[in-house]
Amino acid sequence: MKPPEKDDLWTLLGRTQPPPTSPFFARNVIREIRTQPQFTPLPAWLNLLRNAFSRRWAPLTCTILILTGVATAWHPIQRNNEIALLAEAVSTSPDYAVIAQLEELLSSEETSVWLDAPNL
Repeated sequence: MKPPEKDDLWTLLGRTQPPPTSPFFARNVIREIRTQPQFTPLPAWLNLLRNAFSRRWAPLTCTILILTGVATAWHPIQRNNEIALLAEAVSTSPDYAVIAQLEELLSSEETSVWLDAPNL
């Protein structure tokens, strides 16, 4: 916007002198910078995490985290169902009675007289 030609404010602003700068201006600026708390660099893993959630990578990172969570939550349930189905199949099989007596057979084999014989 162009100021009007005969505006008194613009005339007055044109006549003002700029404020003088101190000869120690640079020294004062450096002193203020030194009094500020120092920046400590982030650890590498925290820096990677910060970069992963930057605006550019945030949607991809969130998608990967959600898919990983779904995969880990779904996999144990499926594995438990497979084990339950296998246990049900074994318990309903006609050979289950033989399997139950297997431990009894093995324990009688361990206490057999033949095992106590001296080595020839």
